[in-house]
Amino acid sequence: MKKILAAGLLAVLVLGCAGTSEPPQTAAPAAAAPVPPSPSLPPVSGLGCLPGGDFLAVTDAKNDAKGALPPLMRVHPGEKGYTWEPVAVPWPDPDGAPNDLESVAAVPGTDSFLLVESSYRESRFGRILRVSGDGRLLGFTSLIEPVTNIEGTAVAKVGERLVFLDAERGEDQTDTRLRWFVLGLEPLTLGQPRSTDLRLPEPSGPHHRHISALEVDGQGRIFAASTLDPGDTGPFRSIVWEIGRVEESAGRPAVTLLPQPRRLATIDGFKVEALAACPGADGADGKERLFIGTDDEDYGGAIRPLPDAP
Repeated sequence: MKKILAAGLLAVLVLGCAGTSEPPQTAAPAAAAPVPPSPSLPPVSGLGCLPGGDFLAVTDAKNDAKGALPPLMRVHPGEKGYTWEPVAVPWPDPDGAPNDLESVAAVPGTDSFLLVESSYRESRFGRILRVSGDGRLLGFTSLIEPVTNIEGTAVAKVGERLVFLDAERGEDQTDTRLRWFVLGLEPLTLGQPRSTDLRLPEPSGPHHRHISALEVDGQGRIFAASTLDPGDTGPFRSIVWEIGRVEESAGRPAVTLLPQPRRLATIDGFKVEALAACPGADGADGKERLFIGTDDEDYGGAIRPLPDAP
């Protein structure tokens, strides 16, 4: 994100009256009041579901951007929109705070999430950080090279094994790569990669990105978003697809793509950078609802549910 939004501060200026015999009198500054969560949502580059309907969201703030938005937020849906608050994490040394988080991947069967930096930068970063919903750091590792602009990640459960998926944006390319790895949690590790080529037919033309988000639901269905991103002021265009499944094949996890991706939604005017499959309201029938999160640059962000996919 090239431009950084900042919360407004209320400043009170008290002017003293100038006199000939006494210096001006200046009132003592008032104590600062707590700043409530803002009803305007920052741009969202990754999204995960929390119990009770909240979301864990990341922004793509850069490590060296002083005063930037917090890398990690808890977002609360309410009657008048969404409010948010930062989630403090003891980011690991030597690099500390993350650089360009572009995705959140919920780890099935746990209350943890993988936050993933988009790529290596200056031979640093490119990390996968496992955190709990309340911000505890549970482990970290690095992306498997070569990588450039990982925009989408997801974690699926296949039998008793966890599978990590990632995909590069493939901007203005004919296609991109979808990779998958067996995932270990204690310690956090990735197995040997397997991959397949992936091409999403729309949007097309200059500044199109094959992948801006990934998600896998409880049935193993893989969802993806593709976008058109001409710059910080848009106009943006996004499409959400069902692209395949994660399943067991010949005794090991495998990704099987659909012969043709299935369009689920076209979102004109918004840049979808996050997908999250969240449990239904009652949590009992196993149904999940797909939510989108947007990074609309100068226009901020939004979180919205999509109509249920058949």
